[in-house]
Amino acid sequence: MAIKRSLSSTSDTSIKRQRLSSSTTSNSPNWLDLAPELLEFTLAKLSSVQIMRFKSVCSSWNRAAESYVSSSLYAPLTSETPCLLLPGPDYDPDDMDDKVSDSRCFYSLEDKKEYSLPNMSKLFNYSDCCIGSSHGWVILLHNHKPNCPFLVNPFSKVRIELPLLRADQVDEHQSFSFRKAILLSDPSHDKDFGIVLIKRDLYCPKSFYFYKKGSSGWITVDGDENKGYVDILSRDNHLYALTLDLSVEVWDVRGDCLPVKKRKIHPSVTEKLLESMRMHKDSHFTQSYLVDSCGDLLLVVRFVANFVNTEGEVVDESYLLSDEDTHPLVCPYQTKMFHVYKLDASEQNWIEIDNLHDRVLFVGTNQSISVSAAEFPGCQRNSIYFSDDNWDEMHDDYLYGGHDFGVFSLQDKYVELFNLHNLGRIYPPPIWIIPNPW
Repeated sequence: MAIKRSLSSTSDTSIKRQRLSSSTTSNSPNWLDLAPELLEFTLAKLSSVQIMRFKSVCSSWNRAAESYVSSSLYAPLTSETPCLLLPGPDYDPDDMDDKVSDSRCFYSLEDKKEYSLPNMSKLFNYSDCCIGSSHGWVILLHNHKPNCPFLVNPFSKVRIELPLLRADQVDEHQSFSFRKAILLSDPSHDKDFGIVLIKRDLYCPKSFYFYKKGSSGWITVDGDENKGYVDILSRDNHLYALTLDLSVEVWDVRGDCLPVKKRKIHPSVTEKLLESMRMHKDSHFTQSYLVDSCGDLLLVVRFVANFVNTEGEVVDESYLLSDEDTHPLVCPYQTKMFHVYKLDASEQNWIEIDNLHDRVLFVGTNQSISVSAAEFPGCQRNSIYFSDDNWDEMHDDYLYGGHDFGVFSLQDKYVELFNLHNLGRIYPPPIWIIPNPW
């Protein structure tokens, strides 16, 4: 399933308008003059993506939608299908330095279409580094001022400035020094929202950075060991942190006080996972994610091949340069498989599972998400959707990066890439986000 650039909704909109216009000259009902109550009833049944399509039909429907979503009657659907946030149609991977673009796009799994998000140039540009997404917001660092974090809601076009990070909390020359950032609540509805950042350096003294709206600035929260964090998620007013040795820490982040560590779980790892890591250690690297799925805590281990040729075969580094070639072949890294484990907290074990049933997982730079395929249109059940968060390779090699996104079927053990090197390097890389327009 390749993402194509010819997904402008302009032609679709004009066709709809022609149809609506022609209907007014016949005995058919005039859809442009539907009663406001009927339009509101319809809007109450629509997702965010569907409301955006509704608004594009005509000016009167656009006004009706704007009025409805800004009123007290509007209640966003709890089931919003995650979308993939992409660069805009003017994207040029060879001209990204300080480029200010007026648009972004998002790819909707719901209808397999790409939609434009115009008028984005005042919010952020391509060189700003996105380090996370949650609750419909993306968390970014200014490219030339990596101590300057800020939030952007690309759907409501709201930007929130955050306090500067201190010199001892960030590498002033590297905007990609952070592994992930998450929001503990939605800033659209919580004026006291909190944010947590974890760094990329897994071997530095274990700590994370915490900020709560209204406080004086970022606080460094130290752990008690020297193993860094690889992933974080927020659940029930608690922060769950996955460490390098696949242990889980639980932190209470309620109230105005510092986060308090309530528990640490040291689950044993299955011999099968250890053997798989040993077997692939020369040809693959792994990335691990923590996912809250229906109350269960899941460990998702992603296996990424270092070099993959155009036939999809995993190759070693010697393959890149043969006697006949004067230039190395370009064989980018590529995700090849996933393993999934469920935490048995009482027995302190990670238990492998081979079937997610109706569940669908989304992993990457975003806060990991689990949804129901039955409730979220367009999602493939028993599957893992992933985006590219391999920051080390993205900044070491400028020929590719950001390209490794797609879906893995847990049943078929098969990866389907959405973008098989068709766009080359994509920076900033695509990221999963749940639409939160209002």
